[in-house]
Amino acid sequence: MKAVVVVPTYNERRNVAALVPRLARALKRSKARASILVVDDGSRDGTVDEVRRLAKSYPVELIERGHKAGLGSAYACGFREALARRPQVVVQMDADLSHEPEAVPRLLEAVASGCDVAIGSRRVEGGKSAEWSGHRKAVSFIANFLAKRIAGVRTNDATSGFRAYKASALRRLLGRSKAAGYDFQIEMTWLAERMHMRITEVPITFRKRASGKSKLGAADMIAFLATSIRLGVQGD
Repeated sequence: MKAVVVVPTYNERRNVAALVPRLARALKRSKARASILVVDDGSRDGTVDEVRRLAKSYPVELIERGHKAGLGSAYACGFREALARRPQVVVQMDADLSHEPEAVPRLLEAVASGCDVAIGSRRVEGGKSAEWSGHRKAVSFIANFLAKRIAGVRTNDATSGFRAYKASALRRLLGRSKAAGYDFQIEMTWLAERMHMRITEVPITFRKRASGKSKLGAADMIAFLATSIRLGVQGD
C-alpha cells in the first residue's frame, strides 16, 4: 500500500521534531510505502527549518504556503499534492502529538479492509480523550452536538482531524467542501455520509498537545455553528 500522511503546521517546531521520527517508525512497521507531507502556513518559530532538517533523514516533503489561510484550506492543499503522488491512501493528522503516530497503522488497516474513510474516534467504545482540560472537552462535545443535531451527521466523532481516506474516495470529496477552518472536518464527514461512503470509526486515545497553544478559538465555534446550520438547511 502506498500512503501519504498530510500534516499541517503553524508554529509547531518542537512538536514536529518529535512527531516525524515517531511517525516514520510507525509507518515502517505498517509495511506501507509511505511519505509525510508537511503543509506550513507561514510559521515564524523555525518550523520550516526543522522540517528541512528532518527531511535529510526521513521521508518528508514540505509545502510552504507563506501565510495562515485556515486549517481546512491547508488540508485541501495537502490533499491535492498528496493525490498527485498517486497513493492508495491519504492520512491526515495534527502536528501537536494529540494524534498518536502509533495509531496510523490501524487507520491504514481499516482502509485496506474496505472502508472509504477511517476516523480516529474519541466517541466509540475504546476511544477516549486523555489529559484534556474540561474546557477542551466541552468544546469538542458542543461541536459534535452541533454536527449531529443541526447538520444531521451520524458519525460519532465528526470533528476528529485524525483520519485516513481511500484515495478514490478523497478524489470524489475534494473541492466540495466550502469550509476553510476546523469546521472542514464536519463538512467532509457530512459529504462522505451523503455520498454513501463506508465510514469506520477506529477507537483512538486523543492526548492534549505536547507543547504550544491551541489555535482553536471562539471564531472556530461560530464557524462550527454556521457550517452546521448551512449543512442542515442544505439537507440531503
